[in-house]
Amino acid sequence: MDTVTKKTISAAGARRLLDGAVQTAERLGKQVSVAVVDNSGYLVAFGRMDGAGLQTIAIAINKARSAGMTGFATGTTLPDGTTLDTHLAIAIPLSCGTDSFVTVQGGVPLVKDGAHVGAVGVSGASELEDREIADLSANLLY
Repeated sequence: MDTVTKKTISAAGARRLLDGAVQTAERLGKQVSVAVVDNSGYLVAFGRMDGAGLQTIAIAINKARSAGMTGFATGTTLPDGTTLDTHLAIAIPLSCGTDSFVTVQGGVPLVKDGAHVGAVGVSGASELEDREIADLSANLLY
C-alpha cells in the first residue's frame, strides 16, 4: 500500500484543550496565548486572553509547532535526558528556524493511544507556568 492513515487532533478536541488551558491560566491569575496544532505542526485552534502581550501570539504558536513537528516537549532537555548547553540552545533554533525548534518550555506533544496527534503551546506566564498550563491542557485529551 502506498498510503498511510494517521490520527490527528480534531477541531473540537483542539478547542476543548484550548478552553482547558485558559481555565488553568485564569486559576493561576495569568494571561496567556494558547495554540493547538495537528501532528504536522499546523494550527488548529488559537486563543489570546485579554491582557496577554502581543509577543505571546507568535511564541505560543512556535512552541506548539516545535512540539508538533518533533513529537517532544520544548525546552533544553531532550527526550533522552540530555540537556542542551546554552550554545546549542541558541544555535539549534537559529539554524532550524525559531518557528521550527523552540528551546523554551511551554510546548508539549499530544499523544493518544501511542499516536502523536498534535501539540499545545502556551506563552505569557513564566516558562515553568507555561509548561504547567500546557501539560494540564494535554492531559484533557481523550
